[in-house]
Amino acid sequence: MNIFALMSEKGNFVRDVKTTVLQINEVSFEEAYTALSGKIYRMCYFYLKDSEDAKEVVHDIFRSIWERRETLEIRTSLEAYLIKAAKLKILQNIRNRISQEQHLEYVMKDFCDSRNVTEQDVMHSLLNRNVKQLIDQLSCQCKRVFKLSREKGMSNKEIASTLMISEKAVEYHMSNALSFLRKNLSEYNIK
Repeated sequence: MNIFALMSEKGNFVRDVKTTVLQINEVSFEEAYTALSGKIYRMCYFYLKDSEDAKEVVHDIFRSIWERRETLEIRTSLEAYLIKAAKLKILQNIRNRISQEQHLEYVMKDFCDSRNVTEQDVMHSLLNRNVKQLIDQLSCQCKRVFKLSREKGMSNKEIASTLMISEKAVEYHMSNALSFLRKNLSEYNIK
C-alpha cells in the first residue's frame, strides 16, 4: 500500500482509516509532499512569522516521514497526522526561541554588569588617584588634619589633642580641605 492509499481518488483524505503501516515509495512521497507541504507551510508561517523557520519545520516533518517510512503508523488521515506533527514542531520551535531569548538576556545582563563593574573600578581608581594628588596640594597642617580624620577615623577632639590645636582649628582645616576637594572634583559630581 502506498501513502496515497489513505486518500480517495479525488485527493481527499479518508478520515476513517485505522492504524496503518505505510509503504512509502519515492513517487508517493513526492505526491504527498506536493499535495500537503503548502498547507503545512502556511500553518507554520502563521504561528512562527518566519519563512525560514516555517520551511525548516515542513522539511523536518517530511524528512522524518521519509526516514521512518517503513515502520510509520498513522491512526488518522495523513493530513491530520501532518498537522499534529506541525503543531508539535511549532511549539518546540517557540520554546527554543524563548529559551534562546532568555539565555541572550542573561548573557547581555551579565556582560553589562561586568562592563559596569569594570567602568566603576576604573572610575574609582581614577578618583582615588585624583583625591590623593589633591590632598598632597593641601597645606601641611590641613593635610594632617584631613588624613587623621578620613584615613585614621579620628574625631575632631582626638585630632585636636594629637596635633595640640583647638577643635575650632580642626573644624577650620577640615572645612578648607573638603571645600578644596569639592571644587577640584566637580567633574565627579561629588557634593
